[in-house]
Amino acid sequence: METIDTKIQKLWGWKRTIDESLFHWTDFLHIDSGGYCSRHLHNDHFNSFLVLTGVLCVAVWNDRRKSTPEIKCVHEGELLRVDPGHVHQFVNATSVDVRAIEMCYPYRLQPGNRDDIFRSTQGGVLASLHHWQKELMLA
Repeated sequence: METIDTKIQKLWGWKRTIDESLFHWTDFLHIDSGGYCSRHLHNDHFNSFLVLTGVLCVAVWNDRRKSTPEIKCVHEGELLRVDPGHVHQFVNATSVDVRAIEMCYPYRLQPGNRDDIFRSTQGGVLASLHHWQKELMLA
């Protein structure tokens, strides 16, 4: 269990846990301009993003057999939920930092598990905001 209010540096920015219980956790995310997370999935929990400032684009592979994801851009005040088992990756492809709330909760009545993440790539910062879909091999 992570300590609440501890700032954790990430390759794409930083996060801070703001609420946590046995069955869920909620993190504040600060995503730097050009920052992107790893391409990953969670087998046992939902992953929801509520954008507070900026625009966060999330690539979601709804069908693991398809190589091209559906890209959903979430604006201030909007929420996007990614279901368990769906590969996804967020990216801030704008010139301003994004602030968002990430909520994670299991789809079955069982304790939450922060280790329920299976990565196929590593996060980082884009070399170019203009060609981000090609750089992340989304197009």
